Amino acid sequence: MLAPFAGTVSYTSASCLRVRDPGGTVALLCHVFPFAGIRGRPVARGQAVATVAQPGEANNNGAAHIHMAFTSGGTSIPFAGAYALDGRELPATPAPNAYCGERFTSSDVRTSSVDAGADQRVRAGARVTLTATPSDPGALVRWSQIAGPAVQFQLSGATATFTAPVSGTLQFQAEVFDSAQRLTRDIVTVEVSATTTTSTRVTPSLTAGASSTTASRLVGGTTPAAGFGLVVFSGGTVDALLTATGCPRANAAFWTTSAGRFVVYIPATTVIAVNADWRAFYPSTLPVNAAILGKCR
Repeated sequence: MLAPFAGTVSYTSASCLRVRDPGGTVALLCHVFPFAGIRGRPVARGQAVATVAQPGEANNNGAAHIHMAFTSGGTSIPFAGAYALDGRELPATPAPNAYCGERFTSSDVRTSSVDAGADQRVRAGARVTLTATPSDPGALVRWSQIAGPAVQFQLSGATATFTAPVSGTLQFQAEVFDSAQRLTRDIVTVEVSATTTTSTRVTPSLTAGASSTTASRLVGGTTPAAGFGLVVFSGGTVDALLTATGCPRANAAFWTTSAGRFVVYIPATTVIAVNADWRAFYPSTLPVNAAILGKCR
C-alpha cells in the first residue's frame, strides 16, 4: 500500500496506520500490516508504507481490501478537492452505498526507498563502513553527515567509510531519488566510545547452519495452522524459528518486542524496509526464551 499524500506517519497498530499531512488532514488506512519502524517517519506520496492483508487477516472480514477515511480537526471530510481519488471527486452524500461499484485505477507511482543499515557501536579509531541498500538496484545513493563530530568519509557507490573520532554520537543520512525526482531518505546512528580498539559491529545474518537450526526449539506454545499463536523460542536464527514452528517460509510472519516496540519479520518479503527494525534489533540471532507472536498463513 502506498501513502495517499506526503506527510508523517502519526500512528500505527497491528492493522492500521494514519498519515498526517502538513495541513493537519489525516488519512486512516486499515486492514493492512504497517511496515515496522515507520511510525513517526516522514513519507512521500506514493511511498510504500504497508502491506495489504490477505483474506481473513487484519479484521478484513474475509476479503482483502483497504479501509480509507480522511479527517480534518476530528471531522470527516469527503474525497473531494485536493483529496479527490485520482482526480475523481466523491462529494459527501447521505445516501447509503452511493458510490458502490465505482472503479478506480491508481496512477500513483511507487517511490524508491533506501535502507541505511543497522545502527553501530564502535570504538575510537575504528574504521567504519556504512552501506545503503536502495529498493531500486542501481539507484544513486547520496550520503551526508547530519549530526556529531565531523568526519571525512570516502564514498564508493552506496558505501561510505570513515575513521571513528575520539567519542560521540554520529548520524548519517542516505538519500535516493525516484523516477519522478521525489526524495526519500534513511538515517543510521554510530555511537563511538573513547577506548581505541576495533569495531564491535556484528554483521547481520539471518541464515543458519544445520547445527544451530537443530539446537533451537519451542520452549512453550504452538503456532496453529491458521491464525496467530504465542510461543517461547529457545533462541537462534529465523531459519531455526521457522523449523521449530513448522511454518512455511512463503506464508509465515513473526512479531516480537524490543525496547517497548513491536517489530516484525516476514521471511518471504523482498521489501527491505519491512524487516529493517528486526535486523537492527536482532542482527544475528534471537535471544534465549524469546516471546514470539507468529502466524503460519
